[in-house]
Amino acid sequence: MSRRTWTLLTSVALVVVFGMLGAFLPVPYVALGPGPTHDTLGSYEGRQVVRIDGTETFRTAGHLNMTTVSVIDQLSVFNALALWASGDHALAPRELYFPRTSPRKRFSAPTPRPSGAPRRLPRPRR
Repeated sequence: MSRRTWTLLTSVALVVVFGMLGAFLPVPYVALGPGPTHDTLGSYEGRQVVRIDGTETFRTAGHLNMTTVSVIDQLSVFNALALWASGDHALAPRELYFPRTSPRKRFSAPTPRPSGAPRRLPRPRR
């Protein structure tokens, strides 16, 4: 094989390898973008969004929209670059939104106390 053929084959192989890495390699970032809005004075899926009990309320004629932010996780290199270049999304470190604490530590149930045991109240802060 000639030198030109080796150069061509090596270049094609590198492009394929880097293309596969860019398409499937996850990055430690999430994309933040605009999310849906919901009218808090109306209903959502057949239920009132905000319900007030215990006092007199009055009917309203208008909207009070709640804005939300969408968080897109599990981005590849190419997805992250495309979302960032679009201008509609911002990239942020994944750790800020999904901490690496173990699920057992974050959501562990309190240990049951024996029946009849006195309940300890927290000490007041000074």
